[in-house]
Amino acid sequence: MLVEFKVFPHSHNLTFLSGKQQYMIELSELSKKAALAIGGLVAAIGLGWLITRAKGQPQTVQVSIKSNPIRTIILVDGKTEVTTPQAILLKPGLHKFNAISVSPDLLVTYGFNYWQVNGRAVSYAPTIELNIRESIVLTAQYMMIEAGRYPLISGSAST
Repeated sequence: MLVEFKVFPHSHNLTFLSGKQQYMIELSELSKKAALAIGGLVAAIGLGWLITRAKGQPQTVQVSIKSNPIRTIILVDGKTEVTTPQAILLKPGLHKFNAISVSPDLLVTYGFNYWQVNGRAVSYAPTIELNIRESIVLTAQYMMIEAGRYPLISGSAST
């Protein structure tokens, strides 16, 4: 229900509307000044609270996602695939990152080694949950786990 208050200068009445009905209350000069002062104070407090809330919490936070030594895909929150390197925007809060093992060709396979946040190792598990509150650089470190041999092209080979 919307209630609208009006105080007119040089009037001794406080008028407020509730729905389609209009009500008037006769005020003394002192009551009228008090009503104006209280209304102004409430408006100032409300505006200050809104500004503080808007400044106090960022809407999104930048997360730079990288991988080393190869480019790869990181699954964010179980639904978004991010190809590294890439910067994404996330809402502040808890987020899940999943590193995927990579085989850039048939002969080399890289396995996940550990996660770094801002250059510091934080986890050796391929899935990590982070409470993101500010901009970070998240790096997935990989290591070569298998290197194959090229197949023979001719019938003879010397090893």
